[in-house]
Amino acid sequence: MHRSLTSRQTVDLSGRGLRSSEGATNIIHAISGRQVVTQLVIGHNPLGNDGCERLFNWLASPSGQHYRIQTLYLNVCNIGDYGLLALCQYLTNNVDLKALWLQSNEFSGDPDVMAPFIAALNSSRIEMLSFSNSRPEVITALVRQVDTPFLRELQCSMCALRSEHAASLVSYVISGRCRLHTLRANANSIGLRAVRELVSGIEAANYSLLNLDLYMNGSVEDDTAEDIQAKEETSKLLKLLLARNLTLKHSTEAESFALLRYSRRLLLCGVKSAEVGPTFGGLPIELRLYILSFLAPTLSALQRIRIFSYASDPATLPSLLPSLTRPCLPDPASLQFANSQRCDAETCAGSASNVVCSREESKKMWLASMGCDCYDPGSCGVEDKGKA
Repeated sequence: MHRSLTSRQTVDLSGRGLRSSEGATNIIHAISGRQVVTQLVIGHNPLGNDGCERLFNWLASPSGQHYRIQTLYLNVCNIGDYGLLALCQYLTNNVDLKALWLQSNEFSGDPDVMAPFIAALNSSRIEMLSFSNSRPEVITALVRQVDTPFLRELQCSMCALRSEHAASLVSYVISGRCRLHTLRANANSIGLRAVRELVSGIEAANYSLLNLDLYMNGSVEDDTAEDIQAKEETSKLLKLLLARNLTLKHSTEAESFALLRYSRRLLLCGVKSAEVGPTFGGLPIELRLYILSFLAPTLSALQRIRIFSYASDPATLPSLLPSLTRPCLPDPASLQFANSQRCDAETCAGSASNVVCSREESKKMWLASMGCDCYDPGSCGVEDKGKA
């Protein structure tokens, strides 16, 4: 029986009673004994601030930077504000870490602590962040200042959020700073009115959210027959809105790739007019872009312009030399001594969730860089462009 690549690249020391600096030293020794570590699971250990400082000083050092950790579990580790500040040096400009679990610690929400943490978060590539079971001040400070296009999931359940805290959450969700796909805010007390304001905000201005959990967010005032009916109506509307966002996301992504494919051929500098047809090649650039826009009617004008600029830039062409990075390879555990030369759903290592498929990861990164990973309602449709 084989072990998956993920398990072989995971250091799991959760619940081992590792305490303070001595416990952090044990964690460092465990990491140093591996060639590759992508997941570090050290939750439910009383590391405290001292252990956190010791660990992240090492991880930020040249020796620690050798390990490109993608997932880090620090839940229930008795970490306070000082430990959160120690985490900042490791998090700043970190392009490898994707998921960070910080729930059930002892952060106070002090603005002087949250500000440098959020600045470090904004400079990173974190996609999933959990602050569940934290003080409400932590969440309100976070949603007021976070501004990263990479954050896709935020967990803030059981944070004692009340109606007065909900305004900050609603403002974030409807702002251009929010690129979340998933928001989990269960077991708070924001009340029915705030929930309806949040759903209304999504209807008007948020097209990125695909999953929204708001279970157990009522109050004692929300138990009348009218309130129960309003809850049901709000729940139905939310399901429709999330389905809308998913449909538009799929259309946006598919049209983005189609537009890139044809724009690359028709707009790239150095392509002769005869190769793209004398009629099209002789048209003014404005008309060529307008014609190409019909390939992507769902995209906004800004999204199309980014793709046109990318497609027409020779510097964005892939290298003709063989890639020295690892391509999308089959999972070694599934090979059974057979060779496979292509990526498919059955043999690709990424499909088994053992390693990330490099092809799919590249596509995801490109969509994010073009701002085409979700629908953009701004100046959408070819008709709008023609009227402008």
